[in-house]
Amino acid sequence: LKPILKETVNPDRYATWRKTLKKYEEIHPLGFKDSSSAIKPQWVISKVGEILKDKAVVVTDVGQHQMWTAQFYPFSYQNQFITSGGLGTMGY
Repeated sequence: LKPILKETVNPDRYATWRKTLKKYEEIHPLGFKDSSSAIKPQWVISKVGEILKDKAVVVTDVGQHQMWTAQFYPFSYQNQFITSGGLGTMGY
């Protein structure tokens, strides 16, 4: 078989970019404005994660809840989140 890649990708190639992103995350962490008049979906997802801890495998359909889950659920191990990544249709 003929190799597709002729050179190996340097793992440090994006080190500077990763440091920049980490700095931005520290300066502007993900968050949401809580409300006394409405329950925010981000709050619900965070709370469910606090209650279930690492005892759940989380599955989402396509939509805004998918993004909120990816951002606010406190995942603790690999393959705990099953989602199409936005590349599927509704009902995935």
